[in-house]
Amino acid sequence: GLSDGSLLLFSPTHGRLLRTLSDPSSSTAVLAVAGQDSTAVDPHTLWTSNADGALRLWNARTNELSQSLFSDDRIPYTSLSVRSSEEEGVTEVLAGHHSIRLLAISADSSKPKTLAKFTGHASPVSDLQWLDKSRFLSSASADRFVNVWEVPAASKSEGKIVATIPLDSDARSISLSSKTSVNRLLLTLSATGRVSVFTVTSDLTSPSTSKSKSAIPTLEPKSVISTSSRKNAASLSALTVSSVDDGI
Repeated sequence: GLSDGSLLLFSPTHGRLLRTLSDPSSSTAVLAVAGQDSTAVDPHTLWTSNADGALRLWNARTNELSQSLFSDDRIPYTSLSVRSSEEEGVTEVLAGHHSIRLLAISADSSKPKTLAKFTGHASPVSDLQWLDKSRFLSSASADRFVNVWEVPAASKSEGKIVATIPLDSDARSISLSSKTSVNRLLLTLSATGRVSVFTVTSDLTSPSTSKSKSAIPTLEPKSVISTSSRKNAASLSALTVSSVDDGI
């Protein structure tokens, strides 16, 4: 996503730009991009959040802008995560700025419908990832905690943090292993270059999980990987982390 509101699709396999998505109505900076999940009817659709506070739905196959939606407060969301709803024809979008909202959007929507709100980060949310049907993870810039949230059963209510994952410094990147894994792994990368590995699914249900005074469970890493302390380590600092082996 570019500062002029356009969206570029690049192919690492071919090593070139495949196409550019643009529309006269999208002229402010793209702050976040998210694709549909694997169960979507049309996997070629992409969602963007722009600095003008709009959520936009693009069709990457036809190069068209399909939908533009504005909430009443026009919040410019800094992170998005999209999944298909159990309700036919409805898409659920996790959208985060300082707070996080779970939105329901249908094809004929003029405004997104807020299903739940989540408050817990003091800085803009940088990453949102679904853990399962009712829980998701969030990280934010200038924040050394990754939060695990639970979606409330009642619509339009406040969600709660069910676990926290403290890092040694600000969170730079988080990555979940595939949903097909027996136990999903969470990889976190901090600003110091430290990679921590969590067996997040079992840790959330384990009675041995440590608890703080606030009674919110705190997850501990199963493994920690630190980058080299060589003099030129700054030029080789890790920027992101990703799980590639789903057989673990």
